Amino acid sequence: MVFRVLAVTLLLAQTAVAGPAAEQLFQDGRRLLGEGKLPEACDAFRRSQDLEPKIGTLLNLGDCEQKRGRIATAWAAFAEARAMAKRMGDPRADEAEKRAGALTTKLPYLTIRIAPAARAQGVVVSRSGTAVPAAELDHEVPVDPGRYEITATAPRMKSWSTTIDVAQAQHLGVDVPELAADPDARKEVTPPAAGIVVAPPPVPMKPLPRHFGVGVAFGLSSDRNTGSLNSSAVPSSGGVDILVGIRVPVHLGDLGSGSLRFLPNVRYTHIQDPFDNSHNFELVAIGAGIEYAQPLAPKFMLAMGLGVGVDVIDDSYNYELSTQGWGAARLSPTFRLAKVDIGLHMQAVATKSAVVGVVELGVDYFFW
Repeated sequence: MVFRVLAVTLLLAQTAVAGPAAEQLFQDGRRLLGEGKLPEACDAFRRSQDLEPKIGTLLNLGDCEQKRGRIATAWAAFAEARAMAKRMGDPRADEAEKRAGALTTKLPYLTIRIAPAARAQGVVVSRSGTAVPAAELDHEVPVDPGRYEITATAPRMKSWSTTIDVAQAQHLGVDVPELAADPDARKEVTPPAAGIVVAPPPVPMKPLPRHFGVGVAFGLSSDRNTGSLNSSAVPSSGGVDILVGIRVPVHLGDLGSGSLRFLPNVRYTHIQDPFDNSHNFELVAIGAGIEYAQPLAPKFMLAMGLGVGVDVIDDSYNYELSTQGWGAARLSPTFRLAKVDIGLHMQAVATKSAVVGVVELGVDYFFW
């Protein structure tokens, strides 16, 4: 008796708060039902019941849903009205019992059965877009008559679906199979533990974007003929010569983790005949090469290249200029500082008559 009084008291308190809105929705439902607007009427009754649970509202909702042909939904409304009326000692419990009983033989039932292998995959089942609670799976559940699309999904698996038509008083079942693996699905990445900061993946060490520069070089050759400037017309004493040069590095494009550069260059040296102080040579080497620069650290790279060119020789004893061709292979460990490259250029230079070594210290400035 105490519990019954408490339930009535709570219901009256809820009515006092939500009464006006719930009553208006109830009246709207009655009006819409009279106009034959069944979906709108049922929605109004349902919203009124959400605001203020009442036996009368449930009975009207069940009647509305039954007229729509939604037998299972109507049966559930009558069953809820019957339970509420019995708790409150309301005589309308008999009416609710009668209405629910009349629908029992017309109820369609649907059983969604899950294969054990599919259950182990963590399958989620939906019925026409609405997730089916796990408690309903493998159990016969009353549903409204109509067409249903049954869909099963699981992580990294291909989805599965089928369509089924359910009529009044039918008992049907659907078997959800084990899902096939989806080869296009991305592998699941385990999230890091809380508090651990994961560093971003390392960025490949490519040279800074530099397109055009100019450089100077100072060096020594291993022979009086000054490296590529080795000609039978120029005497050799087996010593070294100082040379200076200018080069213009031009960026051609990226290749792998490095880059390609084009290197036109000019070098000059003055050679004194060791056996005749009045005999000297002015020698200019004009060449070009292709170089590949591979970064090994953020500020250090190793460049490798090949070049060709021609020596122009001015002999003080000969009024005509002479020339000779040459080819070179170069290895250049280089430090990179902002827009400046500082490199040690080690070259093997070959002419028709000799192969000599040239070592230069070069400084390139990239202004674009």
